[in-house]
Amino acid sequence: QVEHMEFQMKGPDSGPSGEVVQFIILVTDRQGYAVNVNTNDFKVRISGPQSATPAVGRTPQGNYAFNLVPNYAGTYQIEVSHREEFLFQERFVAKDPSSLTKTVEVKTQFDLDGVGVKGGRCGDVINFTIRATDFNSGYSAQVHASELSVVLTGPTTVHANVSGSNPFHVQYQVSIPGYYNLDVKWNGSSIMKEGPKQVLFNDYAGPESTISASGNTSANSVYKFTIRSIDSRGYQVSIGGDPFEVSIEGPENQFTVPIINDNGDGTYTVTTTLYKAAKYTFNVLIRGRHIRNSPFTVSAH
Repeated sequence: QVEHMEFQMKGPDSGPSGEVVQFIILVTDRQGYAVNVNTNDFKVRISGPQSATPAVGRTPQGNYAFNLVPNYAGTYQIEVSHREEFLFQERFVAKDPSSLTKTVEVKTQFDLDGVGVKGGRCGDVINFTIRATDFNSGYSAQVHASELSVVLTGPTTVHANVSGSNPFHVQYQVSIPGYYNLDVKWNGSSIMKEGPKQVLFNDYAGPESTISASGNTSANSVYKFTIRSIDSRGYQVSIGGDPFEVSIEGPENQFTVPIINDNGDGTYTVTTTLYKAAKYTFNVLIRGRHIRNSPFTVSAH
């Protein structure tokens, strides 16, 4: 059972009377993943020139949807609840078709997904996907890979390769570490609502990496400290995978082999047990070289 669900409703706010209007309901968890719910748990009440309580069903894409058929011109109030909890109150204005100039407005929503939209490590092949969806219907939009461009600007300019069909596969490689602005354009116009996204690309961790540790602990107890990855340009590394090595010098057989846990965010937690009251020297190396503050001494009491 999902403890927290987020609901979002999409649909037009006006249109001609006499035509079917569809509204889409998206249900996700905190991480943005789709959540399955019972369609009968939704209640929709429409009031205005006419009243209705349309049922909610599933779309082929797995979303939830209901239809409004405004037979009369005027303003309709739409109220949606889930398990008796109020969710939305929207307004739809139905207009007399004879007073309208027939136009079709196509709105396309783009969603970017994958680690490649967050940055990465220099030299690695970076990937992410772009999905284009018709805002009104919830179906895949008619977009072609040749209409999309992905560019990163920063210490250098990188043009990504966009291939495949909706969803599209984006692949690129950055050679110089630093901060970049990632921008995605469709037919020359940016699809990034809040502007280009700033992402960081790190080199591999170097001797500039640091240690956060206490110099004292209790004997016969677990001792922990943290390694923070810093690359050759002084940037904090935001991903894992660096080959740190930790060794201990102290009374023989009075400590366990240190375990290095990669936290995946550029930090590493080192754990060992120091059995005897004594002094222990810790060596932390990256590719055979001591990092900053290594070696360091810990006194167990």
